Amino acid sequence: MPHELERFRQLLLDLGRERGDALAVEGDTERFTYKQVLAEVWLRAKALSAHPPGVLALALDNGPELLFWDLAALVSERACVIVPTFFSKAQVHHCIEQCGASLVLCQPVWEG
Repeated sequence: MPHELERFRQLLLDLGRERGDALAVEGDTERFTYKQVLAEVWLRAKALSAHPPGVLALALDNGPELLFWDLAALVSERACVIVPTFFSKAQVHHCIEQCGASLVLCQPVWEG
């Protein structure tokens, strides 16, 4: 694992330990402590490890869920492409095809 990535992983772990119950992320309707962020990221990283390696494409609303998946991809050393939610269905499909995504997480409006 590259040195910078290992430092980042350690920083996440340290924040979870040192600031555990402090507010770290706030979405429209949800709030997450540092411990909860850490748990959410590691849960998703574990889920990613169950899939073949490759690019992860995220076509999700900007919020905690997108953040957790993006961080999970980072700590899993998986390339990640974030597709803007204002893209049309055709643009989303084009972006996914061009980046060679092996796994796509998207809002239901773009499925299919």
